[in-house]
Amino acid sequence: MKIKTTRFLSAFIVSLSLLWFSPFLVKAADPIEIHSGETISGDIAINGQMDSYTFQGTTGQGVVIEMAADGSGLGPAFYLYGPDGIIETQVVGGYNVTRIRLEDYQLKQAGIYTIVAAASGGWEWTGKYGLSLVLIGGSSSSQQDPDGGSIASGQTHSATINPNGDTDIFTFQ
Repeated sequence: MKIKTTRFLSAFIVSLSLLWFSPFLVKAADPIEIHSGETISGDIAINGQMDSYTFQGTTGQGVVIEMAADGSGLGPAFYLYGPDGIIETQVVGGYNVTRIRLEDYQLKQAGIYTIVAAASGGWEWTGKYGLSLVLIGGSSSSQQDPDGGSIASGQTHSATINPNGDTDIFTFQ
């Protein structure tokens, strides 16, 4: 009796993003700080790459996070980690999705939050993206993205959604 064996050769990439929440541990790379009303451009340059962003939040504070491919077919995904290092929520696109958004979400703790941006494998596993953050009750614009701000009844205000993933916020009383 002959037994036929087949060998398969495959390649894959593994990415590890360590989120340290102890002052006694050394970080390999510092995350980028993002502020309410800001949109940051990023680039997932290699399969498995993850980028991290931090912001200060308070318990019960409303948050909107948006991520979108910018001139690429990147399938976006992001994961929101609380100050304790435990994932609070995630938004993962999928096939044929190039824009995702977390809205109507309230933070569960006070402290420094971490957003980990990655690819979900939509059309492409790599590409440029825009990531925006809005904290309800926070700033509605930034030096990098001055669009937004207060608007009065009957007033018209022009703004630009650029780059993809940008969110412009207007407040009124």
